[in-house]
Amino acid sequence: DFVEALAEPPMREVFQKGHAEWGFSLKMDSGKILQGSIDLWAELDDKVYIIDYKTGSSVYVKSAFEQMQIYSNALKKIGACSLNKPHILVAIYPLEGKVVSSNANSAKHS
Repeated sequence: DFVEALAEPPMREVFQKGHAEWGFSLKMDSGKILQGSIDLWAELDDKVYIIDYKTGSSVYVKSAFEQMQIYSNALKKIGACSLNKPHILVAIYPLEGKVVSSNANSAKHS
């Protein structure tokens, strides 16, 4: 399987230690409630991975990273993960066999 065989992110470890379909609710400074569901996230030894599976085109990867940045901020604000480890945002496009990743809060996507 394409996804399970990925070495970066280390999907086997992410599946073992991670949280799938992780729902959250967060009160924003504005008083509004932000609710969401993260496809998959895991805090490993040196990084926090936030993974979003996409069935659409990777042409829209910028939107995927904007969404995952919100997830990263929510995880930090809720206190669900380390603030000191880098957060790696990963968009997986299984239909294209493509993986695109970025550091959270980074303007560049690789």
